[in-house]
Amino acid sequence: MEVDPPRLYHFPTSFHSQKVMLALAEKGIPYRSRQVNLGVSENYTSWFLKINPKAQVPVLEDNDKYIIDSAAIIRYLDDVYEGPLLMPPIGEKKCSYYQESLQSVKVEVLTFGAVLYPHLVKNCSIPDVIQERMCKAVMSAQKSHKLRELMKDVEPDVKVIFEKKIAESEEFEERMRHEDAVVAELEKVEKILKEINEELKNKESGCWLCGPDFTVADICLAILLQRLKLVGYASRLWEEDHLPHIEAYYVRLLLRKTFRHVCVGGASYMEMMRNTFGDVGTVSVILSAITSLCLAIWLSFYMAGKT
Repeated sequence: MEVDPPRLYHFPTSFHSQKVMLALAEKGIPYRSRQVNLGVSENYTSWFLKINPKAQVPVLEDNDKYIIDSAAIIRYLDDVYEGPLLMPPIGEKKCSYYQESLQSVKVEVLTFGAVLYPHLVKNCSIPDVIQERMCKAVMSAQKSHKLRELMKDVEPDVKVIFEKKIAESEEFEERMRHEDAVVAELEKVEKILKEINEELKNKESGCWLCGPDFTVADICLAILLQRLKLVGYASRLWEEDHLPHIEAYYVRLLLRKTFRHVCVGGASYMEMMRNTFGDVGTVSVILSAITSLCLAIWLSFYMAGKT
């Protein structure tokens, strides 16, 4: 009897969804895709809350069970499926160390910080129209207001989920009104990347972060570098000889087929964005012209939970 491949509930430009998508690609695992449209708050609908009460993507459905949290999903894939081990026995301690270090970065703070405080970045790839929406979303507390509206129509046992999300949103919106919060996170990621640059300096040519194999640590680093590049921190953090080994590493990533498929192309989410924004005016122009992640970036961090 043929077994159905796993189903991934995700949003194409969700930071944590991309980590799982890259893991699936690296292991060569076919999967069924179910996009959860964060732009219209589909993650807060009753059917999805039954799958993941935390209202977060990604979620992996396999053999009648659901695995939530990107790190847990990647561990599951390694345990259950064949293919290259993403957490190899040799170097596991180092791999876990870098995975935890990279996962500690609050990417949503850096993302919104790039548009709220543009002097911190250079060559941000997010179009002006989207930057304006991102700024408005934070300054007018759009998410917390949206959740309060949605909460009016939910069952009493679900309200506790919304109350928690509202509190998290209000805390984030307040935090993003202070530039020093963004600077502190930027200093944190700079320290992490400097350490990784030294690690790469001591590696033989052709090696990845923890050795010759591409591991979960590389997945975390790859997705982070791509996001930082998108919002305009690359020139400040590693380009222009700031961190030459990180710069060389990023170039190697761009040559890796799995990375390009998951992180660089834009065709996979064009239809989703049309469903979210509609085929009108400026948005249509952006959709046809942009092949990066910039159009949906504000949605994937602000309109959803993060795992």
